[in-house]
Amino acid sequence: NLQRLISDADGLKVLHTICSICAPIINSALAAIPFSDQQAIAKAQALKTLSLHGDTAISGIISDWDNFTYLACMAQENDIASELISRISFQIKQSKFTLKLDIQKHLIAATMQEFERRAGQKRKSRAGGNLQDSVEVILEYLNVKLDPNPHLITGTLEADLVIKGKNGHSCIVSCKRTGRERVKQVSVEPAELQKLRIRKIIWFFTKFDQSADRVVDLGLRGAVFYLSDNSPEYKELSNQSRTSKYVFPLSSIRKSLPKLVNGSISENDGY
Repeated sequence: NLQRLISDADGLKVLHTICSICAPIINSALAAIPFSDQQAIAKAQALKTLSLHGDTAISGIISDWDNFTYLACMAQENDIASELISRISFQIKQSKFTLKLDIQKHLIAATMQEFERRAGQKRKSRAGGNLQDSVEVILEYLNVKLDPNPHLITGTLEADLVIKGKNGHSCIVSCKRTGRERVKQVSVEPAELQKLRIRKIIWFFTKFDQSADRVVDLGLRGAVFYLSDNSPEYKELSNQSRTSKYVFPLSSIRKSLPKLVNGSISENDGY
């Protein structure tokens, strides 16, 4: 294949430059893009937003979580790209083989295009977001005490997070992108929760996909749901008498969550 693409000395010079200069520099630049610390970046941005805007920002933390990661990482990617173009331009000029100016420009442009293509792939794998992290940030901001070691409560009941209450009581928190990921909790009966001294199962979703009947079914089994104030799902469910008692606007979490945890309320009675 290379024989068909390389027909003269310039072609060999280009191949050498790509293999010895362009590809290693691209790999080095990609390795510098933040990836493993994306949640720390998102957390820092979310806490900054909460610090600046207070409780009014709470309802947007979950929906904006991916954006916190994206914007913070994009700023660093832009810095890396700026450094990359300087490095690649210098290294190509210093190559052992002299290349024509127009070939140098094409190599620089192709290098930047390849960097952006591969950086974009890395960005997609980084996106996704982590709902549990965003909920933890909200609870940390509200100074809610969490059990540091949440665990399997029973054979069918798991906890992503556990909020400790008084006298051995607690509330468990379930964080899922969609409700279908945690269907086993439907089968937990109120008597089982009382036996385990669990006041409530508190649900957070990235994408709320529950029907009104499912909300009632889960609500009767000790579940409540925190939804974004402006979401169509919250507006619909809060306007139905049979479901409104089980859904809370995220903006109410500072006042309503402590009461759910201490047992002074068991459903939405006016938030």
